[in-house]
Amino acid sequence: MSTESVSKFGHSIAYGAPGSGASVGRYRPDIDGMRAIAVLAVIVNHFDAVFLPGGFLGVDMFFVISGFVITTSLIDRDHERFPALLVDFYSRRIKRLLPALVLCVLVTALLGAVFINPDSAGFSHSMHAGFFALLGVSNIYFFTEALDYFGLSAKLNLFTHTWSLGVEEQFYVLFPPLLWLAGRFPRRADKRKTLLSMLCVLTLLSVVSFTWLNSVMPDAAYFLMPPRFFELSAGCLAAIAPTWITAELDRHADALSWLSVALLVGTFCASADRQAVTMPLVVIASATLIRTSRPPGGLYHLLTNKWALFVGLASYSLYLWHWTVLSVSRWTIGIDWRTVPFQIAAILLLGTASYAFIERPLRRAQWSTYKLLTIACGLTALAASAFAMNKLITTFKGALYAGSPVEMAAKGVLTLFDDKSYAGKVIWRARPCVLSSNDEVGKKIDADICSLGGPMQVGPTFLVIGNSFSVAEFEMYSALYEKGAGKVVVTSSWGAAPVPEVKIDNPWTLANQYYWSAIIPALSSQLRTGDVLVMINDLSTFTPKVMTAAEEDSLADLEAG
Repeated sequence: MSTESVSKFGHSIAYGAPGSGASVGRYRPDIDGMRAIAVLAVIVNHFDAVFLPGGFLGVDMFFVISGFVITTSLIDRDHERFPALLVDFYSRRIKRLLPALVLCVLVTALLGAVFINPDSAGFSHSMHAGFFALLGVSNIYFFTEALDYFGLSAKLNLFTHTWSLGVEEQFYVLFPPLLWLAGRFPRRADKRKTLLSMLCVLTLLSVVSFTWLNSVMPDAAYFLMPPRFFELSAGCLAAIAPTWITAELDRHADALSWLSVALLVGTFCASADRQAVTMPLVVIASATLIRTSRPPGGLYHLLTNKWALFVGLASYSLYLWHWTVLSVSRWTIGIDWRTVPFQIAAILLLGTASYAFIERPLRRAQWSTYKLLTIACGLTALAASAFAMNKLITTFKGALYAGSPVEMAAKGVLTLFDDKSYAGKVIWRARPCVLSSNDEVGKKIDADICSLGGPMQVGPTFLVIGNSFSVAEFEMYSALYEKGAGKVVVTSSWGAAPVPEVKIDNPWTLANQYYWSAIIPALSSQLRTGDVLVMINDLSTFTPKVMTAAEEDSLADLEAG
């Protein structure tokens, strides 16, 4: 497929590097081939990370590509005034990103309202994430919520994938003023040096912040824009690289392009826990591939074949909709070998339909004769969509839910007094083994009576102590009994402190004092070498959002105890 035929349905802005003979309107189809690699890596990883453990790094590849595309499109445009620059840039960004995003968020939110229990945390977190995705700050929301991107809660959130859009949109706020500060638009070599110097300094600061935060606050390193700035700026630097660098790259272009692809494949296959190393490698490989991919190389032809172009051109819509299909599937039918063909078909159908009927036509359409009005139209659509999301979260919460609440066989704290059975036989009764009120001070707790299955168990003794959580976690340690690992003795005192040094004022204070001063010493004195003490407590009182002086003292008491 020739460049001329591709450009008829490709992008209309410059994707060529300055100095390479590119001009406004010149289309680089290999960039879409690179987008295809990135989006396919992400989708495969999100289906099942077993098949491509590092595939999530395709997002990092997207960042580099975006930095390159934004830079080349901006520096080939003349603007005499800063407001004109902003109006032109943001009108194009709104037309490029907003229609497909708004449609996807609203449709996904409606599906979530149908399939997710409105009283669940999953519903609340998803809907709030969708609301903030429209505002371009979902990455900040996920950071404040301490979301684990690789955890189950992230897989169930309908809008986890929008964090990357937040990073890009925040970059768009910073980059145009940066270009202007560099001396309007750096088409001239002397002005380009200023921009290059500024980008190098900011890139270095970003790398340092990413490295530091990755060790002390990984959530910040993952979700926030400043530590991710170096990935987007790598694309910017690839667009304005000095002549001596581009000359060296040109000399070995074919070999470097193949090496870059090999490095990308290697990082996509690498374990996720190596991202501190693989992420920078993806950035370097992506920037190098952008600079060295060119005709008539064999790799260039692979990147520009019709299937790669098809996926690359629709990559934004495919990225948006693949997560909708997968997250809704996780809430409903699940993902396994029987469902995967249908889920792939749904992703392709929704993604290509979004590209063909929403993204591409509205991007090319003239929304208004004035670019400022185009921005106003976009902001109005955003406000209306955010209002609709807010109503879905509040006024219409639960109105669309197709399911019905689950009636539990038992619930509430009184279930802690239920007898515990195994293989049809009662193996433990709570009443003789717990202190549930101050009235029970002086009550005797016998290790033989409180042993699972009776006193005749062989092997080491596992003595369980703690507050009500030590009963609530029965299924955890009862596995020791079921496997014949030894004698399991279970006791509890409601509201008990994790150690006697911590003083907790609650309705069970006297019982807790008795538990620590009499019950636990008597039981622990029976332990011998090889026996195990299992202490179970919740520590919520020691981990408030803001520590007071009294809580600091209590935490010190816990440490001492």
